[in-house]
Parts: sequence; structure tokens; C-alpha cells
Amino acid sequence: MSNSFCIPADCHQTLLYERLNNEMTPFLRVVCTDRNGVVTTRDYDLNGDNRSVIGEVLTEPDSRACCSHQIVLHEDLGNCTSAPFIREYSRGTDGALKIENFTLSGISIVPTGQIYTEPLAKTILSKEMCDAGRHETFLRWYASCATGVQTTFDTDTNGAPYTPGDAVYSGSCMCGTVVVKSEICGNPPRFNGVQQ
Repeated sequence: MSNSFCIPADCHQTLLYERLNNEMTPFLRVVCTDRNGVVTTRDYDLNGDNRSVIGEVLTEPDSRACCSHQIVLHEDLGNCTSAPFIREYSRGTDGALKIENFTLSGISIVPTGQIYTEPLAKTILSKEMCDAGRHETFLRWYASCATGVQTTFDTDTNGAPYTPGDAVYSGSCMCGTVVVKSEICGNPPRFNGVQQ
């Protein structure tokens, strides 16, 4: 994942606030100590990207700022699909950083998939298809993922998952659009010079 950072065991992170031009911006400061006792400090925005802090650094937000900050992230669900959720950063009364995750409706969750800062599907196209065995039109989706994966999946015309049978044709199942067996489309008998 491009927008992430790892924190080794000998590191700790702290939620701090940068005051610049009368605006408060939360950020994460990661302080690490190597085997030789050398201390390094790195600052990140709440998406995990490197951040250059040039304003005044505060351990507490000023009275005009809120005590927590929320961002929307996306959990990888597979097949180039992702689910948005809210990650909230806050500080406890002991000064410890607290990270919580919630659905968009506010229910607490623990994401299990890879986490990204943007939705995974970069390009999605759909095409009408005909399930000839059931004589049902469905949609085949072609997705190009931010991870480089390309995939397809099928839904009914209302967006519910759909599993077609073996005989699938491109286009709608409407008569005349797709050439299938005449009994499926209900085509009239052939005209042989004498109208029947």
C-alpha cells in the first residue's frame, strides 16, 4: 500500500497538533530509537503520508479545535471492491493516542482487509449480457483496480449479485438484440412464400 507506514516495536506514535495561520491540524509524530540509541523523528498526516511541520506544535488542541479528527478510508473486500469506513484519531486523558474505526453509520468495526486512502476501483464499465438458459438480462462489470488487478463480476439489473448459467450472450435478452434459440425469443415461423 503506498499510503501507509509501519511502526517497528521500538517506536511510538503521538497525536500532535500544528497551529499555523490560526488553523489547527492534527498529525502523527513517530519517534524511533535504534539499537545504538539514535533517535529519529518522522511526522505523518493522518493518511500515513509524510508531512512537513512548519507551524507551532501543540500537544493539546486549542479551545477552538475539536479533540478528535476523522478521515474516510477504504477496506479491500476483494474483487476490486472496497468498503468506506471512518477512522477516528483522538487523545485520551492520559495523552495516549486512540484510534477507532466505524462504519459510515457509526457502528464500531475492526477492519480485516488491506486499507487504502481511496476506493480501489479506478475504472468500472458494465455491459448487458443475456443468460440464455433463464432468458434473463444481467450486467457484467469490468473493473480495473488501483492495485493493478483487473476483474469481472456479475449483478442483476438492480445490482444484486448474479450467477449466470453456461449459455451467456453479449447484449440484452430482448428479442432481436441477441440471436438465441427461436423458442426463447418466440420468433414466428419462417415465411416460405405462403403466409401461415
